[in-house]
Amino acid sequence: PAPPLPPPVLLSAVAPPAPAAGAPCASAPAVTALVSALCAPSLTSVTRQAPVAGGTKRVDILATNVAHGGFFHWLTSHFAPCAFVVFECKNYSVDVANVEVDQLLGRLSANYGLVGFLVCRKVDDLPRLLTRCVEAASKKQGYVIVLTDGDLADLAVEAQSGQDFPLLRKK
Repeated sequence: PAPPLPPPVLLSAVAPPAPAAGAPCASAPAVTALVSALCAPSLTSVTRQAPVAGGTKRVDILATNVAHGGFFHWLTSHFAPCAFVVFECKNYSVDVANVEVDQLLGRLSANYGLVGFLVCRKVDDLPRLLTRCVEAASKKQGYVIVLTDGDLADLAVEAQSGQDFPLLRKK
């Protein structure tokens, strides 16, 4: 098989031409490849359209957390169990709202993992979205980490120095 593409090349494939409200994430395959490249070997078995909740629900991207160091180990050690990490991708031209946060939270569980990433184009009202995420965490519903296109670019740079991901620790 061909060697995996470097994160900067994978990152260039993430941005589709036209985000739209309510549209499925056209870049989910590219985000899957980017997550695989950035987070290996901490996250393995990165799968698109993975069934969860006994097959009654699907997630855009699911990864198995086998980290023995770095951000994903730190996350499990200090905040929440996350044997699996969920990524939901939204290709919206407007901010994600409660329904998208609730959708992601509905895919998290104590047995499965309480950490999910909401990957979206951009966020205009970040304080409002973060309030939703903090409220969910304070109710012990799970941890939602929002990643924008800009964050993905920053993570591609950070990954060149290892898997500690300072940006993710701040979020």
